[in-house]
Amino acid sequence: IDLIRMLFGHKSYKMTLKYIARNPFLVSSVADAMIVHYADAFMSIISSVEKGSYSGEAADNIAKIINGKQTLFKGKLLRISVFNYISHLIKAGDPIFIQRTSLGAYCVSSDNYTATSLPPCLQGHKHDETFTPNPKRCDVGCKNAVFIGEAKESLERDIAFYEAALSQNNDHISTTNRRIFSKKIDDTIRHLNNICHNQNDIQFIPVR
Repeated sequence: IDLIRMLFGHKSYKMTLKYIARNPFLVSSVADAMIVHYADAFMSIISSVEKGSYSGEAADNIAKIINGKQTLFKGKLLRISVFNYISHLIKAGDPIFIQRTSLGAYCVSSDNYTATSLPPCLQGHKHDETFTPNPKRCDVGCKNAVFIGEAKESLERDIAFYEAALSQNNDHISTTNRRIFSKKIDDTIRHLNNICHNQNDIQFIPVR
């Protein structure tokens, strides 16, 4: 219902519920589309985790699940297992969010957020009462960010950008922003090195 409200720009739940009442198959259609979309994204993540090409706390948790249930995540059973798993979560109403982000990562969240427990992407920004993560404002230090091998180039570009910004003698960059940039560099290098380590590639060594 939250997703339908956001998609159609309804200002209230009452408006959405009236819309659903006139379109009874809409909810099941949206749920089915979400299941396929999330299952495809989750498949990409699982494939990378199996290859060891990943980084992030959420990815570590996925790796534990895979290692604990190896027979369910092999061969033809993989897609069936993933599809059934995502389908069960969505139809049971459990919180689940899997989406590509602006950083080239995946946001993988299963948390119930409140006004006092917001993820980094919502902190200090306007958001609606659904508290759904915002992939456009992904934070590289967020525990929900999952980086896989294909994000290496993006991570390297981000490091170069922030290091270039810090290397300039620019009085317009405040002490606070320099601290934020340094933290982003450290978090980005950590993810990049995790991916390189798991792929047996050369690790990234920062210039600073």
